[in-house]
Amino acid sequence: ATLTARAAGWSDSPESAKSATGYEAEQRTLTADELSFTPASREFIAASTPVEPVTISGHDPAKMGNLTVKYKGVDGTAYTASTNPPSKVGTYEIWVELQEGGVYYKPTQTAVTLSGNFTITKRANAVAFTEPKESFVNGETVSFTATATDGTPTYSYAGRDGTAYGPSDTPPTAIGSYTVTAAVAESGNYLAGTATHNFSITAKAVASIVVTPPNKTTYVVGQELDTAGMSVAVTYNDGARETIMASQLAEKGVEITGFDSTAVSAGQTVTVSFGGKSDTFTVTISGRTLES
Repeated sequence: ATLTARAAGWSDSPESAKSATGYEAEQRTLTADELSFTPASREFIAASTPVEPVTISGHDPAKMGNLTVKYKGVDGTAYTASTNPPSKVGTYEIWVELQEGGVYYKPTQTAVTLSGNFTITKRANAVAFTEPKESFVNGETVSFTATATDGTPTYSYAGRDGTAYGPSDTPPTAIGSYTVTAAVAESGNYLAGTATHNFSITAKAVASIVVTPPNKTTYVVGQELDTAGMSVAVTYNDGARETIMASQLAEKGVEITGFDSTAVSAGQTVTVSFGGKSDTFTVTISGRTLES
């Protein structure tokens, strides 16, 4: 917007007025060249605090009088003229009145005014996920949390990389690859905002096993493996745990390989496998001895 400078009630005829130092000075009309208005016209971003105050360059209260800054809404913005700066979205007029009292003024003059328009626009709405998981195990509840500068996010889910799903506000449960979108709607002072995050749902699987060796770890050539006392501690990829006891090894499908008592062995490694994971323990195979 263009700033205007106008002197109310001025006459073009020169008169004299006394300066603050006692010297005679000619009264005359202030012009736009003598005062600059900052900001003349600019765009602000909506915030919890009002727009910063204006500054007037070239203002000398002793010669020009005191100034007052005022604001009012224009172009449909409801804001009654006030000395309080606005903070909401809208278009405003801002003007500065230099009041009677300086030596440039006639006694009947009321004000010289600088004015211009400015706007306050909606600010960006930052949306961010809080520690989002990259992967869920089938059967685990899919859930996310996000925050926004303004408003409460809503969530929608869609399949990706060949997974057919949504968009839906219901979290998926099937194995596949997905994208979650957190969104907040546009509001009075904020733009709409979104954030996305990719995740997957995978099959439940064994993450690791730890074997407790059987009670018997020393054998004589020809003896069979004795699993009494042996157990397998299983950890799954969803954090679940179970312990498979010796009596359950065959039922659960635990495989034991590497035991061979056909020959003497000082340190034979026996491998226990379950769900694609394995652990080991060591046995000793001794030769037979004659007893009298």
